[in-house]
Amino acid sequence: MLAAVLRYRAPRITDLCAAAKTAGAQFGILSGMFGLIGSDEPIPWYEHLLLTTEVADMATRVQATLQRWEVDRIYWHTVGAKKDPNVARYLDVMRIAAGDLRIPVNVVLIDG
Repeated sequence: MLAAVLRYRAPRITDLCAAAKTAGAQFGILSGMFGLIGSDEPIPWYEHLLLTTEVADMATRVQATLQRWEVDRIYWHTVGAKKDPNVARYLDVMRIAAGDLRIPVNVVLIDG
């Protein structure tokens, strides 16, 4: 088991996590297996990309986390769909979950 921020080894994730901590903001990772998780949450190694058929159920799980975390706005940092077509499903989950709670989702496109 490793903390989520260590399991997802992409530099953009560690950089965003550090920036969020500096700003005093909640940082979450949307896992195709575990839902919306905190950066320090220990998770096992896994290999699972969110499937289209899982979007609705995952949105329900994410919505519960957004409520528990008392989120009032979201800044979604992502590569574009042209670079990684899989991100569209994850963004759909976040938009559905946040939309039902009337939480604005601000998409921030990043490189790499």
